[in-house]
Amino acid sequence: KQGVKSGVPDILLPVARKCYHGLFIEMKYGKNKISENQTNWIINLSKQDYLCKVCYGFEEARKVIENYLKGK
Repeated sequence: KQGVKSGVPDILLPVARKCYHGLFIEMKYGKNKISENQTNWIINLSKQDYLCKVCYGFEEARKVIENYLKGK
């Protein structure tokens, strides 16, 4: 009952780049899939011009963040 609402992505980078207001990343591990709540959040955030990604592990998330900050 504590923390953020169910489905909110794990990481937020509140930095605008190109046509995006910021970057949201949902972290997953192994064969885990995103839930229906997470899918709904990603869809709604994307409609509001946020880039949303699902990453499986640190290295993938690091690359997404670095590319986002470089404007790629």
